[in-house]
Amino acid sequence: MTLPRDTDLLEKAAIRDTLVRYAAGIDRRDWDLMLSCFTEDAWTSMQGNDLGHGRDKILAYITSAASEFRIVSSVHFLANMYVELAGDRATADTYGIGYLVFATDAGHTLRMRHLRYIDELVRSADGSWLIAKRILTNDWERLTPVDAS
Repeated sequence: MTLPRDTDLLEKAAIRDTLVRYAAGIDRRDWDLMLSCFTEDAWTSMQGNDLGHGRDKILAYITSAASEFRIVSSVHFLANMYVELAGDRATADTYGIGYLVFATDAGHTLRMRHLRYIDELVRSADGSWLIAKRILTNDWERLTPVDAS
């Protein structure tokens, strides 16, 4: 059995850091942090919507989707991550759960979703990893009333 070299482990940790920064940016609604995870010309498809290329299109889609809710809080937990390295390129297949609590006229609702991120990443000039291509799918969703303060 061949164990990964230390450099492979460090590269995979750096890729995981990029993906976790994305989740933190989404949850904080810190769009600069979220966008810092993508190349300038990143191509994305989110929940069947081909956004084309560019960070501006990612931001427009996400802020439009968020504007449909009076968000109280959100948290994205990234779970299983399978990362493959190929020099200055990598792929990552990540499963996660997203929780979004939003206010309605009748109270609060919890939106739970099982998310899958299929990413292609590239190493940038400074050595960090950026998402160059992302496909986000929503495998299931549940809406339920919730007590929130």
